[in-house]
Amino acid sequence: MQQITIIQLLASALAIQLFAWPMVSLWAARKARAAGYDEGHRIASQACNERIALLHSDIDRLSRLNNEERALHQLDRENLLQDADRRISLYARRALTEQDAKWLADAVKTLRLAADTFAGVYAWDKHQKALREAQELTRLHERLVKALMGPQEHEENTMEATA
Repeated sequence: MQQITIIQLLASALAIQLFAWPMVSLWAARKARAAGYDEGHRIASQACNERIALLHSDIDRLSRLNNEERALHQLDRENLLQDADRRISLYARRALTEQDAKWLADAVKTLRLAADTFAGVYAWDKHQKALREAQELTRLHERLVKALMGPQEHEENTMEATA
């Protein structure tokens, strides 16, 4: 009887092992697979974070470079505009002379005389028109004198007039 019991015990242990072993190995395989996925996810996440950090440093570097280039471009643009203004002023002075300014001043005097004459004969509409044209020519004469003097001379005369 004892022999049957041992055989029964061995048979039952074998049966349990036949059913339990696949379940235990399935559970272990799932656990290993999950651990492998977790490890792979951690490695991939770490690689992505490093890549993102490198991209951020590239963005910062390129942003600084862009800001420097914009500042240099703005400086070059300002220098170009100042040079263009200087050249325009120079050419404007060459196109018109002091003799032209004198002729313009004479035209203003003549228009004022005409306005006074029209007022004397009670031609008020002609009087007003002559005054308006004299005022416009006066402004034009002032701009011409200012252009002929150049920016430095005009600033000096302005400072002398205010002092």
